[in-house]
Amino acid sequence: DRIKDQILESYIALRKRRGITQQEIAERTGMKRTNIVRIESGRYVPTIEVLVKLADALDMELEIRLVEKENRNE
Repeated sequence: DRIKDQILESYIALRKRRGITQQEIAERTGMKRTNIVRIESGRYVPTIEVLVKLADALDMELEIRLVEKENRNE
């Protein structure tokens, strides 16, 4: 859930900083505003395809990486 929350918080903060409404995101992605609300409230976990659409609507690219876990025993 931590990763999901981080992605969601990052997306919402960026959308708000750019002054883009949920309705504008809906129009840019071809999704319904109600679905945007569900995503932003955490009631729906978006697929990678939906995340790509959201990123594109913000004129961004989605980057997903696998990184080594920190050694928690040190």
